[in-house]
Amino acid sequence: MKRGINVKKAKGEELPFEDESFGAVFLLFTLCFVKNPPKVLSETKRVLSKGGGLIVGFINRDSLWGQLYMKKKAEGHLIYRYARFYSVDGVSTMLEKAAMKVEAYSSTLCQPPSENPYKEAVHHELVEGAGFVCILARKTGLGRQDE
Repeated sequence: MKRGINVKKAKGEELPFEDESFGAVFLLFTLCFVKNPPKVLSETKRVLSKGGGLIVGFINRDSLWGQLYMKKKAEGHLIYRYARFYSVDGVSTMLEKAAMKVEAYSSTLCQPPSENPYKEAVHHELVEGAGFVCILARKTGLGRQDE
């Protein structure tokens, strides 16, 4: 608490925070490692304040980068063997089912994986085949899982 930050250890499926307690939530490189992504998104929606935003950042399985990491997973990589990689459509559908509305996309890692990567700009749109995608979503009314 030295810096005014109250840290809590928790699982994304069971957040120890009150309803509507955050103006923003960031799930960066996280969704592929959780046991129950729909429950994590439901909990995220619960803790977001009205008008609050969720940023989900992930490796796009439908990219060359996604293929690289899925290959590492198949080879039993220490970290990636536990990952489940998702497509942009897959994440967008999960957000919709959690009563979250996709408002914007950002993309990067449009270059193929290599030993000599170069600095890339961020595209403030969805770029087909981008290796890393961020989605901005906000909560809406009832989702399919709430009906």
